[in-house]
Amino acid sequence: MVDASKIDVVCLQETKMSMVSRRLVLSMLGSEFDNNFIYLPYDGASGGILVAWRIQLGTVGAIRVDAHSVSVQFYPSDGRAWWLTCVYGPQQDQDKIQFL
Repeated sequence: MVDASKIDVVCLQETKMSMVSRRLVLSMLGSEFDNNFIYLPYDGASGGILVAWRIQLGTVGAIRVDAHSVSVQFYPSDGRAWWLTCVYGPQQDQDKIQFL
């Protein structure tokens, strides 16, 4: 589906995975996503974020993994840097207040 749709970025939330390996990304998305991914492991029984991208998006300037988000800064060939951030909010009521 990723190849047929010509998708350049894949953002998955609620992965419920403690680890995302290169092998897993290659098997799910193909070789064009090789070593072009970051992830936030799940917390307890919920959460988890995976962001993967094709190299055609440009050079990656920075990567940031926080408690509830992952961010990637891209530098495409046109020189206009941009950020992609995927957020997954906490499920516990006490954590939601701090998150907001």
